Amino acid sequence: MANLGTNLRCVADNEHRDAIAGFYVELFGAAAVHPTPKLDVYAFGGSNIGVYFVADGTALTPQQHVEVGTWIEIVVDDLEAVTAGLNAKGYAPLDYHDREHDYFQAPGGQVFRLAAA
Repeated sequence: MANLGTNLRCVADNEHRDAIAGFYVELFGAAAVHPTPKLDVYAFGGSNIGVYFVADGTALTPQQHVEVGTWIEIVVDDLEAVTAGLNAKGYAPLDYHDREHDYFQAPGGQVFRLAAA
């Protein structure tokens, strides 16, 4: 049997770099490291989201992320509090076919769903 690793990578346009940093650090408490000029890594306990930055206009658009992109699951201790925090910052749930979870978009378009720990 194979298992998924603890690291994943997504791609975003350079213009979203500061917003993405604020999103993962402020809303989820992730620790940020910058191993290369084009890569930021956000540590969530035992797993990491790496965001590779490319020239503006070359990453998937937010709509393409919804239609064909991979989504990320973020497990949180207090689902209601995190959802309220996202809403307060202007991140509304996406209209997504899976109605059992709330899906959101990070700056730059990456789709993620929230799940309770």
